[in-house]
Amino acid sequence: MARIVPGFGGIFFDESDVLNVYLVDPNTAQKALLILESLFVDRWGDEIIPPASTWKVLQGRYDFVQLNEWHNKLIHFISNSNVTMSDIDERHNRLTIGVKELKPVVQNQQVVREIEELGIPLEAIAFKEYQGSELTGSLRDDLRGEQRPVIGGVISDDCTLGLVVNRSGTPGFIINAHCTPRPGALENPRAPIYQPYGYLTKYLIGHETLDPQGFIGTGRRHPNGPEWTCRRGERCRWSDSAFVTRRSGVASSQGIIAKPDRLSMPGNISFKIAGSWSIVALMAGPPDGTRINKVGAKTGWTEGRVDGTCTREYSLGNTNIQLLCQYRADYYLEHGDSGAPVFIIRSSNPSTVALVGLHWGKERIGTQAAIFSPMRDGVMRDLGMGGGICIPGVC
Repeated sequence: MARIVPGFGGIFFDESDVLNVYLVDPNTAQKALLILESLFVDRWGDEIIPPASTWKVLQGRYDFVQLNEWHNKLIHFISNSNVTMSDIDERHNRLTIGVKELKPVVQNQQVVREIEELGIPLEAIAFKEYQGSELTGSLRDDLRGEQRPVIGGVISDDCTLGLVVNRSGTPGFIINAHCTPRPGALENPRAPIYQPYGYLTKYLIGHETLDPQGFIGTGRRHPNGPEWTCRRGERCRWSDSAFVTRRSGVASSQGIIAKPDRLSMPGNISFKIAGSWSIVALMAGPPDGTRINKVGAKTGWTEGRVDGTCTREYSLGNTNIQLLCQYRADYYLEHGDSGAPVFIIRSSNPSTVALVGLHWGKERIGTQAAIFSPMRDGVMRDLGMGGGICIPGVC
């Protein structure tokens, strides 16, 4: 978008749901907003993007093209084992680097020199203490029961079964890769997947059949998009996801997510299924500040806002897999919610949703921020899917 609208520096929704737009030259706002409104609605839909007349224009220091170039250069710096995350922070029109220990980085002249040698001004970077992500699988301390037909958002062993899908004519399910024996690899024989638990054969719903190894070197999310570079010695993926081929005879409902009877909050969680949502749209990774929902087997239905877009997460559990372009949010979660579908409830029809992503983890220490993989540009890309996610015949 910044290549189409020079000077565009990012967007976010504030706490009043006003869309804020950074422009390096606010004097170009009239023409820029006209073009951006068309681009935003095309990408996210008019249910998410309000009319441009309601937007707030902010003075930006850097445009998104420049921030993206600097972010890609940081791959040389982030070989530092102290670095755990990096992000183009659209809310503040700058870059953010997460580190295990904040003081040594800020006081380290070598770090300052390395950044300056990359041609990145120090004032364009904010460091924050971030101990890294942690996966949110669970121990078997849950009593949720068998659900037939199988739908999204219900318990599956130590995690949440994310979605019921059809991949190129093969019915099955999408779960987190880290909820399988070996993320980024397949077992021989194929790993069995159960709902609710794996102690009776009757609960066997399928076997894991796709869990991409990822790529090394460079890769693109889109044919014409920017290149992303993998850190030396690591593999990169766009999502924490795996595909499970459905066992013959298992009843399931494609594109359906369980709807609990009410929203949950810490200490007041509801697991009662009162209905369902139908997935009727797939949404690109949402803007910072967008209101979103998730349904997980451990904390039920919770809601929050996106508070980090397209971040690099530098480890998937104990693997050497780096997850590119992940999203962060502040919805409530606990261990056992891994795999939970993340979505937006459509205002035009509250029984339907636009699917946003697949939850997989949280910040290890501190704010407990949730982390999810985007659906359209992440999960579907890794699993080679062009459709089969929504209710049949829709998308």
